[in-house]
Amino acid sequence: MTSDSMPSDANVTRFVLVDDHEFTRLGVKTFIQRHRGWEVIGEASRQDVPDKWVHLDPDVIILDVRMPEGIETIQRLHSLCPRANLLMLSIYSDEQSVHAALGAGVRGYVLKTGGVKDLTAAIAAFKSGAYYFSPSISDLIIRNYALKAAVPVESNQDDLSAREREVLRLLANGKTTKEIAATLHISARTVEGHRSHLMKKLGLHTSSELVRHAIRSGMAD
Repeated sequence: MTSDSMPSDANVTRFVLVDDHEFTRLGVKTFIQRHRGWEVIGEASRQDVPDKWVHLDPDVIILDVRMPEGIETIQRLHSLCPRANLLMLSIYSDEQSVHAALGAGVRGYVLKTGGVKDLTAAIAAFKSGAYYFSPSISDLIIRNYALKAAVPVESNQDDLSAREREVLRLLANGKTTKEIAATLHISARTVEGHRSHLMKKLGLHTSSELVRHAIRSGMAD
């Protein structure tokens, strides 16, 4: 459901909401409408984002989409509304989801546990041209940056095949096994085989460690 006209008042902050759950959208919409100068001009589920939103020119797009499945939605919105600040509203604070969202173009990542306080702070930060992340997300980003800068890449990475490097790069970009298989035109079982070989060659034990290694190695796009 969208509005076909833009508000004329330049002081109005225009919002678009993207969430597969109508009840959740209603809650966020109610919160926004309580603030003078804030207006919801469009809302839709992840599958129903209309092309005409390019004409709405929203200031903020609030997304509640599961990662990494929502990457395409974020990228599409970033393309349709390049001026808009994309704000992820999520229950997921894992490294892979955060990194995938940042790579797709979000300028803010707020956890639902932070409540309206974090949401309000993010919108205020956008008005001044800044990014905003919930405190725990900021800690994660800083910690990963520090690891990438301070910890050397394991020397046995030179033993990786070209295909294994490609799988590792896609993992670093938040791709699922199914998405990697489709991208490389191989089976999901083959992807899992490459993942197993990668962990063995790099001396890692879990998929999370593998993704962390890939990010630290600078393999993310």
